[in-house]
Amino acid sequence: AAAFLIINGKEDTGGTYEITSEQFLEGGDGSHVSVKTESGIRTVTLEKNSVYIIKGADGSSEPINIGSDIRIVGNGSTIDGYIELDAGTPGKTPSNMPDYRVTIEDVVFNSPTDNSGGMAIHAFNGGEAGSNYDNVKPVHLSVIGCAFSGYEVASIAVTNAQTLTVDDCTFGDSKKDTATAISVVLCGVQDSELSIRDSTFNGKAEPGLGAINVSQRGTA
Repeated sequence: AAAFLIINGKEDTGGTYEITSEQFLEGGDGSHVSVKTESGIRTVTLEKNSVYIIKGADGSSEPINIGSDIRIVGNGSTIDGYIELDAGTPGKTPSNMPDYRVTIEDVVFNSPTDNSGGMAIHAFNGGEAGSNYDNVKPVHLSVIGCAFSGYEVASIAVTNAQTLTVDDCTFGDSKKDTATAISVVLCGVQDSELSIRDSTFNGKAEPGLGAINVSQRGTA
């Protein structure tokens, strides 16, 4: 059975911590993240109601890279950064890239000032249409009870969603009026299921742009 990564809050300390993506996922000294595995389930515990600023060794923002089953339960903690979901690797075929599941619960996402991509949760399968676009690693993504603010392009932007569930989330103002809350551009994924419910959209956009945009390209 696939192992899940579980991130739970603990006592309310309200700390602010600058850590790397590896520390966020692996824990260790100075991470303020504890990690343990029981019965094949990997558990990562974040301090409750704290702020985690994700930085690389050079001090710039770096993504939290996820390409396997993971569950993040923030219990009110803030991630000042962004998550990159693995959507596919050039040269591999779909049989080399099985589906994976990502669940993110009760996290507040704030855009870092140097996040040029401008997205909180992002997945893009690149390459030429008809080639790498078909080599997709499908994700089953659930985002529950989260809040988003300050992103330039979209809060959630995915191309490889086999299923996407957004429930009880709040989307605040973006940095630009051209941004949307949720952008789904399906590419090389068949029979996707999308569910968006009980969520609040407070941002503003230019005329003709909606809070939710769904489209397709390639062989979707």
